[in-house]
Amino acid sequence: MVPVATESSGTTFAPALGPSVANGTVTWLDPATGGLSPGIVYARSCADAGYTDAASGACANASDPSSFACAYGSGDKCTLCPFNSLCPGGARRWPRVGYFAFAETDAEMQVRS
Repeated sequence: MVPVATESSGTTFAPALGPSVANGTVTWLDPATGGLSPGIVYARSCADAGYTDAASGACANASDPSSFACAYGSGDKCTLCPFNSLCPGGARRWPRVGYFAFAETDAEMQVRS
């Protein structure tokens, strides 16, 4: 369970995540619809230090040259993000301009025709 406190400035999440937690998606109740709504993705940082830090925002910004040095994966299972993708953290890949994918977890990026 994730304790949540809502204040006028926003919502504060205080998840109890320990070292045994690998990757996950936090889901919360959407007050507007009453349904469950996924939104926060948790991914451990890569163990190897040579990658651009996804927390910097550069890995989700195609115009940032350091986005080409981002990691795909988490923990000790990181590889260099493929050239045709942005890797915003964890096992997620977003297509760069000229490519498409059906989901951010697709293994293959397709050339947009």
